[in-house]
Order: sequence, then C-alpha cells, then structure tokens
Amino acid sequence: MEVQNEKLLGTGREDIPLLKVNIQEPPKNLKQKALALCRSPHRLWSTSVIAFIIATFTMIGGYSLGYPSSALLDLRNMTNGRAIKSGSVLENVFGAIGPVGSLFGGTLAGFSADTFGRRPTVILTAVSYFVGWTMLGVSWYIKNAVAFQIILMLGRCISGFGLGWALLAGPVYIGEISPPALRGFYSSFPQVLMFMGILAVYCVGAIPGLKFYHTAFIGSGMTVVALLFVIWIPETPRFLVVKQKTEKALQTLKFLRGPKIDSEQELTEIEGAIAKQHKLSFREFLREFSHKNVYLPFILMLFVMIFQQLSGINAIVFYSAPILQDAGFGRDSRFVALLTVGLTSLLATFINTLIVDLFGRKILLMVSATLMTFSSLGLGLVLRFSSLHIIAIFSVIGFQVGFCIGYGAITWIMIPEMIPLRVRGYLGGVLVSTNRASAAITTGFYFAYADNVGEDVAWWTFAAINLVSLAFVAFFLPETKGKKLEAMEKEFVKSYRLCA
Repeated sequence: MEVQNEKLLGTGREDIPLLKVNIQEPPKNLKQKALALCRSPHRLWSTSVIAFIIATFTMIGGYSLGYPSSALLDLRNMTNGRAIKSGSVLENVFGAIGPVGSLFGGTLAGFSADTFGRRPTVILTAVSYFVGWTMLGVSWYIKNAVAFQIILMLGRCISGFGLGWALLAGPVYIGEISPPALRGFYSSFPQVLMFMGILAVYCVGAIPGLKFYHTAFIGSGMTVVALLFVIWIPETPRFLVVKQKTEKALQTLKFLRGPKIDSEQELTEIEGAIAKQHKLSFREFLREFSHKNVYLPFILMLFVMIFQQLSGINAIVFYSAPILQDAGFGRDSRFVALLTVGLTSLLATFINTLIVDLFGRKILLMVSATLMTFSSLGLGLVLRFSSLHIIAIFSVIGFQVGFCIGYGAITWIMIPEMIPLRVRGYLGGVLVSTNRASAAITTGFYFAYADNVGEDVAWWTFAAINLVSLAFVAFFLPETKGKKLEAMEKEFVKSYRLCA
C-alpha cells in the first residue's frame, strides 16, 4: 500500500521550501487542520477542487490494487479452457504484474513530469488507466485461451503502469499548488481516496451477477470521468516558471490563492528558489553518500520499505476474497472482504490522521508490527483449522488497522525526517523502487509459496517477518518526531546507537 511516495523533483538544497511536495511536511492532526482551514486567507475552493480531481487518479489506483481480490474468483471459473487455476503460475503473474507495471510507471513519471509538465503527466496517467482497464474488460470476449491470457496480463500490467504514474504525478502536482500552511492537509487527499478506491472495487465485486470484466469496464468509465475534469485544470505555477511562462504562472497563482493573497510575492519566491537550486551530479552524489549521515539513514529506511511490503499487506488487499474463501466463508467471501478490508482500510486511515502527531514514530511502528504479527498468526490458525473461521474476520481487521496506523503512513513520513534533502531525489527514487519491487515479490510468489508450504505456514511466515520488523524498529530505528533534519544528521554522525 503505497499511497505517499512523493518525490522532490529537481532540487538539491535545504532552503527551498516551495519545492517540497507533500511528503516534506508531516500531516497535522484533525484539530490543527480545521483551524488552518478556518484561519487561512487563501481561496480554498479552487485548490481543494483541483487537489480532489488529481487525487481521483490515486482512487482509481486503489481500485486497481483491490481488483484481483474478486477478479480471481471469476477467473478460476472461466470456460473454454481459459480458467486460471488456483496456485498456478498465471495466478501469481496476474497478482505481481500490476506492481511490476507500477514500478516502471513510477520511474518514467518523474522524467515525464519534469519534461512535459505535471498536468500532461496526469493526463497520460488517465490514458494508461483507460487502455489497461479496457483490455481487461475486452478479454472476456476473446475465446482463444492463449490470446485471452495475453490480453488479460497486458491489461493488468498497463493499468499498474498508470498506478505508478499516479503515485508520483498526483502528489507532486498537489504539493506544488498547495499553500505551505495547508500542504499537510491536502497531502492526505491521495491516501484517503486510494482507500476509497479499494472500498469501491470491493463494493462492486460484492454485487451479485457482476463479473471481472464488468468491474474492469467500470474502471474505464471512472477514468473517462476523471479525464474530463482534469483536462480543464491548469499547469502548476512552479513548472510554468521553469518553462519561463511567468505571466501564465501568475494567473494560475491568482486563481488558486484568490484576491486576498499577494500572488506576485509568491511568484517572486518561486523564481528565487528555482534560481538557487542546484541539482547534484552523480559524482557529487557519490561523495555525499560516503557520509555517515547519508548512508546510515538510507540503509535504515531501506529496511523499513522492505518490511512494509513483506508484512503481507498486499496479500491481504490483492487476495482477501480467495483467502477468506479458503478460510471457510465460501460464497460470502466477497462480502466479508468488503467489510473487513474495504471499510477497515478507510476508517483506519482517518484514525491515522488523528493519532499520527500524538505519538512518536517508533511507538506507532511497533504497535503496527505487533498487531500485524498477531493477526498473521490468527490467519494461519484459521487456515489450518477452518472451524475457527470467525477468527479470520478479527485477524483481517486487526491486520488492516495495524498497517494503516503505522507502516502504511509512517514509512513515507519518515523519509524527509531521515534522508537529507540534497540527496533525496536520488535516494528517494531507490527507496520507492525497492518498495514496489518488494510488493511485486509478495504478490507474485504468495500463492506459489502457499501451495508449497501451506497457506497457514505462509501466514506464520508473515508473522515471523513482522516480529523481526518489530525488533528492528525497537533496536535500530531512531525516533524522528519533533526533530529537525539538521539535528537528525548530527545524531547519526555523533550519537546514533542501538535502542535510540
């Protein structure tokens, strides 16, 4: 679940606040957000509407993440030799190829956003979504088994490619149009709407009579509606300044901020920041990486990224209905998946906005790992003894709550708190790529591993991984809440130790 992999494009200095995207500022609690909204002199409706439109593309991405859960139940019962057997290589590929596509999509999105613009990149995201979802829908009408499988996998890969674009292009766009005081508030839009997308696909999948191709065509329709809105939004002021379209940038700022804000002053600040920016060469980056305050937090965050995806979260989101069916829920598995995964994810995301700034990063990550450990143990027991299937509901809910309040959000919040800004462009890309690669491994090998050792042992393996992550956080990860980046750099050089 990778809602917030925001990236700082084209900057290498510590003193350029206007170039930060939403990962740069930790989310505020609900009370602070409400006060900021009430007191802000900015025109709120323009930025809010545009941010919501952009965030709908992460909602479609959430729709893509949850799609295999119900689709696989239909694909296992296809006729004319087109069925995808449970535990087969095709089933593993169907789950993994989406994250693989998002890995490449995210890589190209950064280049596209810097070259063609933020707005065209969002539009290209819509094109990728539409092509992918349409191919998934059309595959139903292809009777040849080989052609059916090729179109099905291509559609899944291309829609995943769009997800990768959306995960980068959306947060970058929102970060560049948001007023600094409310950037934390608007940064929550993509995450909340992504879980709404997961809930939406579970709702559609639970409707009797709707098959996987109906669900896919609904995804195509959602993309068209989003595209009709996004073609009317402006380019971001920062990109317009980079392309020396100053007058147009000023017009966009006046539309976003309203008459009570000095848009010319903000434009001057943007121009000054861009004039100062210095992008590190690869040689300069290597020189920086040799410093302890760079490579040490990077290694720690690399483990956090891996633990996030190897926790089992994508096995839950991608395959919740098949897992619950194996746990003894039969035909009710889609509805149970809707209640346990879809609704819980959305509610837990709202809970996270309330508590993320009330507790330290370490305590939330430790609680997260603990809940996922016990929930994974519970799922293993249910899959071993099907008579205990009622425990599956509490286990899935506990797992989702644990992930959302800790590893789901804190992972991304800690990147700007740990990684120095001057190297974040390089190292942030490596961290995000590692995250997506780990997601592909989990989804691609889950069924193969479960078939070899048993689904119960597979979930006990996830429990063991989460237990290791709990120990890692407790003994290796420093607390970052309330600390400035400069203080963290000094800590890594002079006073970093175990049990920090």
